Amino acid sequence: MCMRDDLEVLVDILVREGVDLLDDAPDPMKCRAWTRDEDLILQTLYLQHGGRWKMISMFLDRRTPDGARNRYKRLLQCGPSDKRHYH
Repeated sequence: MCMRDDLEVLVDILVREGVDLLDDAPDPMKCRAWTRDEDLILQTLYLQHGGRWKMISMFLDRRTPDGARNRYKRLLQCGPSDKRHYH
């Protein structure tokens, strides 16, 4: 069985299970703006735990370790966002 056959079998299974293979909905993890509260939590947790991003992200709803790290680095470089950008 070649890889193409494996792919076709996988697609058949997903279609049977009702999975929408063409779902273009945006990923909610990528779309949400950071809030002032999240920035304060992030900064506080970093002071307590350093760069343990996986642990820090567990306290931030729908934020990944990479997202938390990147946000923290942006806060260091640029400071908090303009107030009108917070939600």
